[in-house]
Amino acid sequence: MESSLMRRRGGPTQPQKLISHWWGADLCDTILSATQDASGLVPSDLEEWLDEGCASAGPCLGSMALIASHWLCFLAVNQRRSICGSDRNPCTCGSEKFASGHALCEVDKFEKILAKMPGGVVVCLDPALGTLTRVWCLAEINAALHLDSPISFCLSRKMSTELESKLVSGKQAVPSVEDCEASCEEDKVRILDTVKSQQGFSRFNLEIKVLMEMQGPQVNGISAWIKAQTPRPFQEFTDRFFALAEEERRIWRVREVTSFDRARFLAALQNPARFEFKLTRD
Repeated sequence: MESSLMRRRGGPTQPQKLISHWWGADLCDTILSATQDASGLVPSDLEEWLDEGCASAGPCLGSMALIASHWLCFLAVNQRRSICGSDRNPCTCGSEKFASGHALCEVDKFEKILAKMPGGVVVCLDPALGTLTRVWCLAEINAALHLDSPISFCLSRKMSTELESKLVSGKQAVPSVEDCEASCEEDKVRILDTVKSQQGFSRFNLEIKVLMEMQGPQVNGISAWIKAQTPRPFQEFTDRFFALAEEERRIWRVREVTSFDRARFLAALQNPARFEFKLTRD
């Protein structure tokens, strides 16, 4: 943060969102997901933007895109004080280790970190949706649910055809939280106990399903609702919104997020009549 490059960009900045990712995913997917979240571009437009040297999409980006800030654990957490030196991660660094639960442990404080992130959590999905099978990623999503923080799913590359077909048909695309994977069984037991006490497994699994339906690319949820609308009124509605000044659009989005009723929304999603609402031209 003290480099000349960072000083030219304003120096240290308080991060606005926590990036949730898993270490088995390609680093490029994590970086592209953060870029996608900051830019607001869909994957195809993001790819085109990068291929053309980040110049062509400039006018399409909001004024805040280039100063968006994210928190990444592998840049912020001293892993040598927690995971190295074990059988899984042999190391001779000699750093003093602090186990989960210790005041100086840096890998079990995600809820405290997330509480400082007004933008909530950005979940970086890989094409195989491996992120949603890892216990620490699910722990971060659970923390966001517990704090009622915003949750955004970003997928920088197209998911597999098999998974997309499952989502479109309403089938389960990722394992239940009870069947998640972990490198350390103790971590899994502790985190699942937290999920069970704060959300309950059924509620948590439903939340993941809803998030995938509403934010997963080319799946049901909001995409299906849009397809159920008469094209012209919906297009007019969209055009009217994007004709507003950028700041006014931002205010509307903030208002939409703060007024969101998750319980009512979850109940509506389980009601087949949820597509009965039609857009009007008023």
